[in-house]
Amino acid sequence: MTAPGAGRVAAALRVSVLVGVSLAAVGVAGWLTHQMLLATSLGPTAYVMLVRHSGLEARVRNAVVGHAVAFTAGLVALAVFGLWTHPSVVELHRESLTQSIAQGVAVGLTVLVLALFDIHHAPAAATALLVSSGISRPGPPLIGLVVGLAVTILLTSALSRYVPVPARRLRSSDGQEHTMAVDPKRADIERFTSEDDGGPVVMLNLLRFADGGRADYDEYARQVGARFLPAVGGEVLYSGTGSTALVSGEDGPWDAVLLVRYPSRAAFLTMVSDPEYREVSRLRTKALRSAVLQATAPWRQV
Repeated sequence: MTAPGAGRVAAALRVSVLVGVSLAAVGVAGWLTHQMLLATSLGPTAYVMLVRHSGLEARVRNAVVGHAVAFTAGLVALAVFGLWTHPSVVELHRESLTQSIAQGVAVGLTVLVLALFDIHHAPAAATALLVSSGISRPGPPLIGLVVGLAVTILLTSALSRYVPVPARRLRSSDGQEHTMAVDPKRADIERFTSEDDGGPVVMLNLLRFADGGRADYDEYARQVGARFLPAVGGEVLYSGTGSTALVSGEDGPWDAVLLVRYPSRAAFLTMVSDPEYREVSRLRTKALRSAVLQATAPWRQV
């Protein structure tokens, strides 16, 4: 483990301030309205939405659906086990056997639904516990939790734009660190557009994964292949894992290669401009340590 550089320190300080400000704002709102809006599940929610903002778990839809499922599961557990008006675990200073089972059922139901529909948001499990334990019981405590979470999700979602995805840094043989881009910049897009000949284009993707990044890229590829490529008429011509390298650069062989065909450059731009695609593409950015994304043109037959 290497010491964090100045850029990482600055990013960590920025996101810590944003998380703290978000939760403090919710607390102040509760103080002004004489309601208890701060609860334990707001902390992990703010963390996911800001610190892990490039993942799908941080999407507003995931957060809203996740906590909504948790509220429902918690209330169902209270009703089924006859705990609707039962004193909370805080008031009893302990957990009864029935309350322990109810809390397990509430969290289990929450995880089941989120896993079935592939809508993950880990802090929802904390909300299920709060409701099923009676701490956020039906009435003012539950209303306060709902309002507090709603404000937290909206506020952190708005602030997440000020938390850039950390740049990938590579260390070369001379010991120097270099930033490697994995996403195209505006100038790249403009040049890509200016060279459009109106015909089909095959995009070459050379990928080198960050530590643990393969799973994130697989999820990105699954969603793009199922939702976005068909919408613009694109298709994957080839995808494969990098094998023996006979010739490679200083950074070694690539981990994977893809060839993706689009009916036109305009079709490619339509896809990458889609707001929903941009959300999903955060997975790609997070997954890659370095990459090549290059348009190709077929050789003329002699």
